[in-house]
Amino acid sequence: DLRIIQEGLTAVRLFNPDEFHDEDTQRAVARKAEALEADFAVEREALAQSIFNLTRDETLARQRWGIEQKKAKLLQAKLQELQHVAAGATLNDEIQRALEEVE
Repeated sequence: DLRIIQEGLTAVRLFNPDEFHDEDTQRAVARKAEALEADFAVEREALAQSIFNLTRDETLARQRWGIEQKKAKLLQAKLQELQHVAAGATLNDEIQRALEEVE
């Protein structure tokens, strides 16, 4: 009895489930694995394309942001210049009026 149990345990220890499948099952498993790999490749490519598009969009947005910042600085400088000119014009008007009053 002990020998039969030992042989049974040896058989269990040496059992290879891959050898247990018949050819149809092995082919089905192989096809499923190939299909999963193909799906993964498609998803990986789609993700890579999405990352590329987002990176491109971010770069364009940063460029536009830089251009808009430069425009804002130029407009601010122009506004300060106009305010200075307007202040000078007001001063010139006051001087002109004072001269007219003196005459």
